[in-house]
Amino acid sequence: MKVPLPRVSLALLGLLVACAVLIPWLSPHDYFTPDWDNTELPPQWSGGHLLGTDELGRDLLVRLMWSCRISLLVAAVASAISLVIGVAWGVVAGYVGGRVDAILMRVVDVLYSVPFTPFVIVLTVLFGRDLVLLFIAIGAVSWLDIARVTRAQTLGLREREFIIAAEVAGLSRPAIMWRHIVPNLLGITLVCLTLTIPAVVSTEAFLSYLGLGAQSPLTSLGVMLADGAAQMRSRPLLLIMPALVLVTLVYACNRLGDALRDRHGL
Repeated sequence: MKVPLPRVSLALLGLLVACAVLIPWLSPHDYFTPDWDNTELPPQWSGGHLLGTDELGRDLLVRLMWSCRISLLVAAVASAISLVIGVAWGVVAGYVGGRVDAILMRVVDVLYSVPFTPFVIVLTVLFGRDLVLLFIAIGAVSWLDIARVTRAQTLGLREREFIIAAEVAGLSRPAIMWRHIVPNLLGITLVCLTLTIPAVVSTEAFLSYLGLGAQSPLTSLGVMLADGAAQMRSRPLLLIMPALVLVTLVYACNRLGDALRDRHGL
């Protein structure tokens, strides 16, 4: 029996989330305390360090799962921010129409011309390297596709009979958008969210790799990739494991997004 790829992707994503939550909680080790007596240990079953330790003696498996936690947290929060901005922008542009629509979408066109990653880097440098600011910086520039999709869907919805009936009944524009248009966009917004998360994860990993994301002693997949790249000849496992987790995470989210997009006919 052939198992559909979206189910495999959902299982992989669920496994990653479960491991990221449970392994640091169950392990006797933490991700930040150095252990100078156990530095650079190879993978071992008997000593409790399944992936070994780094140059400071910190358990690599716990650090890897904490990295996954941080990357997932950044993805969730930044994607939620971009979803809120994108949906609000697209619904207002599509429903109000006219000059408001033209102005809002020209702003989107201008922002599309700005390089995404360098813009996030500039925001991070200007406002600091705090993790909360990283959430806001990534989320504030990743909403453009969502705005375009929701605007296109809103243009179709505003001609439907139930919207016209709400207008005839005297409901205000904000009430119509909140009560009638936004609920009918839930399926589309879910598709946009699942397609936004992989891009956010990759951006966070890239920024952390450059040293602009999570700061020591906190870790993320990008931080571990940077550490592993510096030692990839002597200890390739330091690079392979975070790269494998990152690829799995992005692949699973992309496959789920593609499946939902095909289901909604986008």
